[in-house]
Amino acid sequence: MPVDLPIPPSLMSTYYVIPIKGDDPKHLQRCDYYDYKWKRLDKPVLDSCTDDYKTDFVQVVQPSVEQLHARDIDVSFVDEELTLFAAVAKTLQASVLMPNLLSASGNAVVIPVVDDTRRGLILVFARSTAGIVTDLVATSDPEIKNSTNGR
Repeated sequence: MPVDLPIPPSLMSTYYVIPIKGDDPKHLQRCDYYDYKWKRLDKPVLDSCTDDYKTDFVQVVQPSVEQLHARDIDVSFVDEELTLFAAVAKTLQASVLMPNLLSASGNAVVIPVVDDTRRGLILVFARSTAGIVTDLVATSDPEIKNSTNGR
């Protein structure tokens, strides 16, 4: 059963992020990343220009457990207490005026990235217990890029 994307990849490149259970909740959160075709990424480099689509935005979506089941992804390792809360992005090797703090809406956050630039990205998850937010947890630093020039 296909999972509908919030925004089609022709308008915005979409990636899925899955927070993984860890031994120590005080360390950086480890995540698995998938592209919009549900192919797991070996390295967390998210490109705004994928499959011949040329966009200036990357959308990171936290799928529901039901969506993961629909894709036959093992959910036993998923940290279900975490909900995507925000993202912090820093443009690397360039000086452009871009927003650095981006709030998640629902289960997604949209990150702008201008032509020929890269941005360091930290996703922030809210940890909830019994519906009450008890902690904010940051991810390690994936990179997003806009490879309009083929880089």
